[in-house]
Amino acid sequence: PRKPAVLFFLGNADRIDNYSFLAQALASRGIGLLAISYRGYPGSTGTPSEVGLLTDGVAAFDWLAAGSEGPIIVLGQSLGSGVAIDTARRRPAIAVILVSGYLSVLSLAQTIYPYFPVALLIKDPFRSDLRIAEVRQPKLFIHGRRDAVIPLSSGEALYEIAPKPKQMLIYDG
Repeated sequence: PRKPAVLFFLGNADRIDNYSFLAQALASRGIGLLAISYRGYPGSTGTPSEVGLLTDGVAAFDWLAAGSEGPIIVLGQSLGSGVAIDTARRRPAIAVILVSGYLSVLSLAQTIYPYFPVALLIKDPFRSDLRIAEVRQPKLFIHGRRDAVIPLSSGEALYEIAPKPKQMLIYDG
């Protein structure tokens, strides 16, 4: 009950069962892991939406905190980094790890389709850039130079506007 736990929010089109290696590695160190399947994803019901995912992120934190007296670290990968940022700004996580974080889904779409009015079409903009300022916990940003989904430039821009304490690790892969 007093051991640390990681609350993990995965990326888009990913599956929880892809992370048994993470569960085993953490468990071998006495660290718990809670990974949730988003609404409409395998293992869950409903329809995915930004409001729904953010609500579920806070509910998952609250459930984990109710069953443990230990510290909670919030970890988000890709799409999950937006959920992690929102959860950490609303709940007392001791740290936040963002793998392939982004400014916003809107800015990613505008980068991919610069001549198309994507702002009119995106209903779930996931504005991490507007939420990161409220995340006061220590933050670790991890990104790969060759990330094919979230450009490093988006992760670096999010890192730049994030308040301290923070650290960024960039990998060549």
